[in-house]
Amino acid sequence: FIGTLAGQGVTVFVTTHYMDEAQHCERIVMLNEGCIVAQGSAGEIIREALPGRPDADLEDAFVEMMGRSGKVAKQIDIGGRESW
Repeated sequence: FIGTLAGQGVTVFVTTHYMDEAQHCERIVMLNEGCIVAQGSAGEIIREALPGRPDADLEDAFVEMMGRSGKVAKQIDIGGRESW
């Protein structure tokens, strides 16, 4: 149903903690403590969070990004901007 709506051009917001569900979304935004820590497609987020890990999946990238919460994490914006 959601795929059908999206295919018709309807914007659909999905909120989930399950990366296997998020993986089907065209664009993903990951939040940690109210801050955006990553955004882009699943593939883009995986490549940015875990460079050199071609076997990584979105769950691996999520764990990596959330693990940075105790530090000043570099926020990833696939549009080319970087924030601290």
